[in-house]
Amino acid sequence: MEPGHVCFLNYGEVPEVWHTRVILAPTTADNFAVLTPDHDIYEEQLSNMNVDLTDFHYGGADGHLARRTVLLPCLQWIWPDSCNRVGLKLQISGQ
Repeated sequence: MEPGHVCFLNYGEVPEVWHTRVILAPTTADNFAVLTPDHDIYEEQLSNMNVDLTDFHYGGADGHLARRTVLLPCLQWIWPDSCNRVGLKLQISGQ
């Protein structure tokens, strides 16, 4: 997982909701500094080993949800075009 890539987290809420995170930087092991759609920044464990999650999906650079989640609610970024995410990635990585 790399800065600027996207992950989706399911905390087991009813009804089911997937939460989007943009990876900012690795911290320790499978923990990363993340950015939420609400512009919050904090450290979170991004793996199925996180006991707070019922499911985890790594969306990669393109941020695609798994086929099984396509019809489920998702708290996510609204990207006007792909340039915004690329710009975010460049800002995060310092390039």
